[in-house]
Amino acid sequence: MKKSTVLKIQPIGGVGQIGSNMLLLKGQKTSAIIDCGILFPDDDSFGLDYLIPDLSKLEEPEYLLITHGHEDHIGAIAHVLEHFPNIKIWAPPFAAELIRNKLNYKGLTATVNIFDYQRPLVIDNLEIHTIRVNHSIPDTYGLLINEGESQTSVFYISDFKVDLDPLYEPPFDFKKLKKLSDKSSQKILFADSTNILSSKTHTPTEKDLLPDLEELLTNHSERIFITTFSSNINRIQSIHDLCKKLGRKLVPYGRSMENYIKMAIKTGFFNADPNTLKEAKSYRDDDNLVILVSGCQGDFRSTLRRVVTGNDSKFNLNSKDLLVFSSKTIPGNEKGIQQLINTAALEGASVITAHEKLIHASGHPGKDDLLKLFNEFNPDSIIPIHGEASFLRGHCQFIEENYQSAKAVFMTNFDSLILDRDGSSSLQSEESYPPLLMHGKGISITKEDLSKRRKLASLGIFILSINIDSTKKRSAEFVFDSIGLPKEHLPGDIEMNKFISSQLVFNKSNNLEYFAENLRISVRKYLSQNLGYKPITVVHYV
Repeated sequence: MKKSTVLKIQPIGGVGQIGSNMLLLKGQKTSAIIDCGILFPDDDSFGLDYLIPDLSKLEEPEYLLITHGHEDHIGAIAHVLEHFPNIKIWAPPFAAELIRNKLNYKGLTATVNIFDYQRPLVIDNLEIHTIRVNHSIPDTYGLLINEGESQTSVFYISDFKVDLDPLYEPPFDFKKLKKLSDKSSQKILFADSTNILSSKTHTPTEKDLLPDLEELLTNHSERIFITTFSSNINRIQSIHDLCKKLGRKLVPYGRSMENYIKMAIKTGFFNADPNTLKEAKSYRDDDNLVILVSGCQGDFRSTLRRVVTGNDSKFNLNSKDLLVFSSKTIPGNEKGIQQLINTAALEGASVITAHEKLIHASGHPGKDDLLKLFNEFNPDSIIPIHGEASFLRGHCQFIEENYQSAKAVFMTNFDSLILDRDGSSSLQSEESYPPLLMHGKGISITKEDLSKRRKLASLGIFILSINIDSTKKRSAEFVFDSIGLPKEHLPGDIEMNKFISSQLVFNKSNNLEYFAENLRISVRKYLSQNLGYKPITVVHYV
C-alpha cells in the first residue's frame, strides 16, 4: 500500500454472489479477515460440497472477525486455520459456540475470543465496534470501523433486518451506531442487497408470524411436522412458546435441528420448558405432537426427505398429518421441495407453505429497512454487497432514486476501496482468482476433474482391460464392463467379444499406447452405433 493509505477494503467473496462471504481489511501495518463463509453449489454439482476463496493467495492476516454464525460466514473456518494457524479469532457469543462445535467435529482446536460489546477491538490504526442488528440467527453484529487519521467511519453490515420491537433479542442498536459515527467527517456504508429486487418493501418481523402459526397449531389436533432453518432460533422459540401455551409437546428431529437448539440453550439464546421440549426417542405417534424437522430445503440426505418419503426409522408422514414449511425456498431448490410437497400430497397429508400463510419472515432488509438504515447512519457513500450482480445494480439504482445525498458505488469481488489519510478514496480493480471447489474431507477438486465427472454422469463409461504379451505383441485375454450405460441397448457379450477380437491387430512398429488409443476410438464408435452417442471409453492393458 502507498504510505498515504490508511485503510484498504477488498471483498474476495459475497459480492456478486450470495455466499462465501469474506472481506479483507488492511490497516497501515495489520490486516484482518471479516467472515469466512462457504458457497453452496448448484444442484447439478456432481458431488461438489461447497466453494471457498483460494486462501493461498492471501498474505497472512492477523485477525479473523466474525459477524454471525451462518455457514456462509463461518463455514470455511477450518480452511482458514489450516492456512493461518496463528490467526486471532473474534466472534459474537453464539457464533463462537458454533465455531467451537465445528472445530471440535473436525478434531481442531483454536481460541475463539468473544467480542466485548462495550469496548472496541483496536487493530493497528482501526477501532472496530460491534453493532447489534437483527437477522435470522441470534447474536448478529454489524462492524463499525473507525479510522482516526482520515476521520472516516465504515459500517459493514452484510446481513440484517430492522426490528424495533423484537420478541427475543435487543433491537437494532441505532443509538450506538450514531453515537460512534456522528463526529466522523466521512461515512461509508457496505449494505445487504439480498431482497432489493423484491416487490415487498417491508420485511415482516417474527412477531408478525405469531397469529398464523398459532392458528395452525390450534386448528390441527393431529401431528404437525414443521420445518424451518435450524439456525433460526427465534422462530423455533416462537413455535416452542406457542406449543407451551397450547399444551402441545415439541420434538426437535434431525441432527442439525437438535444441535442448534442445544447450543442455543447452552449460550442462553433459547429458553426451553422441560414439559414442552421433548426428545424424539420418547415419542412416536402422539396426536398432540409437533415435530420440528431439519432439512427445509429438501436436501437429498435430509431428515425431512426421509420422513416425507417413508424412509425414516422414527417418523413417517401419513394422511392425518399436517406438514408446515416455515421457511423460504432458496433459489435452485424449488424442484426438490416441490417433489416433497407432491409426495406428501400423495400420502394425503395437508401441506401449508409461506405462500398460503404468514409463517416465514426473511432475515434480510426490505427497501423500508434500507431507507431506515440510510437515514440513521447518513452515509456519504453506499456500497451494495451480499447479492448477485443484478442485485447490486438494483441496489445502486434504488440508492440513486431514493437517497440522493449518498453516492452509490458498484463493487464486485476483488475490487479494492482505498482510503487515504486526507479522507479521499478510490476504487481499484485487482486481479481476481477462481474459488476452490471442495468435496469429501475438505479437499479441492479442479474444474477439469469436475468436467470429467459431468461427462461421466451424462455419458456413462465403458471399460476394456486387455492382457497383452508384450514380446509377441499378442493379446492373451480381455474383459470389459460398463457403468451408467443401458445394457439392454448394448451389443451382446458374444457380439462385443467378436468386435473387440477383430480389432486386436498389432503392428510391430506401433507402441502399445498407440494401439490402445486406436482401440479406444474404435470401441467408442462401435458403441455409438447402438446408443446414438459416444460414451466415455477407457482401455487398460497389462
